[in-house]
Amino acid sequence: MQGAEMSGTQLKETSRDAPEIVPMPPLVIGYSKVALSCKMNSLQLPVYRDATRRQFLFEIQLPIKEDANTWILSGVAVFLTQM
Repeated sequence: MQGAEMSGTQLKETSRDAPEIVPMPPLVIGYSKVALSCKMNSLQLPVYRDATRRQFLFEIQLPIKEDANTWILSGVAVFLTQM
C-alpha cells in the first residue's frame, strides 16, 4: 500500500520514517453482483498489479475515520506486488 497504512481495520497516516510502500495485512477478496450496504465511512481504493500503476485491476472498499478527500489527496493505492 502506498500513501497510508492499516491500523487494525482502518487506514491511518504513515509515519515519517515508513518506507514508501508498506505491507498490508492479509485480505480476503470476493466478488458480488450486489453492492454491499455499509453504514461506516469507507473509501474505494484502486488496486494495481504493481507500483508502476500501469495496470489497474479493481477497487477495494476499506473503512476510514477521516473524510475521504484526505486519502484521495494522499494518492492511496494498493499493489499486488512490490517492485
